[in-house]
Amino acid sequence: MNVLHIHEFDIGGGAETVFNITRKNIFIENNYSGFISKNNLNKSDIDFKSYEKYNFMLKPFLYVFSINNFIKLNKFLRNNNIDIIHIHGFIGSLSSSILLAIRLHKKRKKIKIVQTLHDFHISCPNSLLFNFKKEVICEKCLGKKIKLKMLTTSCERRGYFYTLLKAIRSFVANNILNHKKIIDKFIAPSNLMKQKLIEDNIDEEKIFLLRNPIKLNEIKYEKKSDIITYYGRISKEKNIYFILDAFNEWKIKSNNNFKLFIIGDGDEKVNIQKYANNLKSNKDIIFYDFKGEKELFDILKDVKYLFMASKLYENAPMTLLEAISLNILPIVPDLGGMKETVKDVFQFGKIYEKNNIESFIKKIEELESEYSLELDKLIKRKAFLLENFGIEAYYKNLFNLYNELSN
Repeated sequence: MNVLHIHEFDIGGGAETVFNITRKNIFIENNYSGFISKNNLNKSDIDFKSYEKYNFMLKPFLYVFSINNFIKLNKFLRNNNIDIIHIHGFIGSLSSSILLAIRLHKKRKKIKIVQTLHDFHISCPNSLLFNFKKEVICEKCLGKKIKLKMLTTSCERRGYFYTLLKAIRSFVANNILNHKKIIDKFIAPSNLMKQKLIEDNIDEEKIFLLRNPIKLNEIKYEKKSDIITYYGRISKEKNIYFILDAFNEWKIKSNNNFKLFIIGDGDEKVNIQKYANNLKSNKDIIFYDFKGEKELFDILKDVKYLFMASKLYENAPMTLLEAISLNILPIVPDLGGMKETVKDVFQFGKIYEKNNIESFIKKIEELESEYSLELDKLIKRKAFLLENFGIEAYYKNLFNLYNELSN
């Protein structure tokens, strides 16, 4: 069996981690990969280019449809005998041009198309079911055949020009190229994603629930320090101002010795740092720049708790999976994939009422008083998680899906 894996980049966040694991499936005879390499260390079989590499005048057009990427993929498919194409992310940097190449190839040869959905771009032109202008969850386009409601709200974080581009991009992908019809099976990493796809009029039989693979770190970290952390993108929708306020209030109320680590980079980092400097607990708030996995895990090995507060649904956060591999207990809001992962998959950690500082303080105090019990739950649960959601189980599930589609 020959499988072509397609994604925008080889290095980045959770989606890139899942892509890199997926494209190395040990049960597949021949794995090919198409992506934009960020460091030239990973080999791509297709030399895709991002719209960002072109001049200012061309960028808007290539954001919607890249002729270069269409030609490159079309040529590769003509020259190679591919049985399965497994797409991850493409709509941002590769553009919907790859859909046209795949659609034309499906007419020439029996081939099956799978897509893992790491965000909601098929249901929402803005990809995240979120209005960045109002900073609220938005489902106005969900279930609509033509998704142009965003034109009246200017929900894109960069303003109306990008709102318009995303609306056009969505129309091209969904209404001209028929994205939903091209894909034979959508992989939903969470029940939340599955439900939103159904609400967007995708047949449930066309959806395969497969949670992201857990790469468990088996090194035992016996001793933990009084540290709570957030790591990831530093942006408004991640609600880091709430994290700072909640941590500050908790420190004042309980007079504890905890430190807060904020790890990552993003467009809001400078403002976040200025805000933190004005808090009473500022000496206990420590910022780190973005770290690679080895450096990150070296910092995280002493951390007790992971604190998430995102305003977004979050589909299936890889941050949570990485944290529990290091015996870090999660505390998350009662929202989307964060709540689902902690409640249904982990069955340990705490869930607080979103944007409610008192609720957070109550839950973090519960974690502190029940720490040994919750940590014991985590350690005992690891064997189950590894068996059901580990990398090998993930590979087997994918291989069975590919075989089912091929036959």
